[in-house]
Amino acid sequence: MSQTRFINPPALRRPPGYTHVVEVTAPARIVYIAGQLGVDGDDKVVGDFRRQAVQTFENLKTALAAARCATAISPRATGRPARPSRFRAWRGRGR
Repeated sequence: MSQTRFINPPALRRPPGYTHVVEVTAPARIVYIAGQLGVDGDDKVVGDFRRQAVQTFENLKTALAAARCATAISPRATGRPARPSRFRAWRGRGR
């Protein structure tokens, strides 16, 4: 029997109209994560593009932890920065 859990981790801002994490348990366990942005828990945009990229991935780690997922799992990212010049910072998680 499939179960669905909707999770909004307390460390992340409360999203308007969606849930940060949805976990479905059958026929296989799948975790969907949405809306990770370069904002802090107070919904404030952090610093420059590099800092926002780092914050986005920190938020992603928080969302994965809420679903009891290891951060060693390689998620598939479907977003892209609007400017190609920003891709290196985004892809390199701001390092």
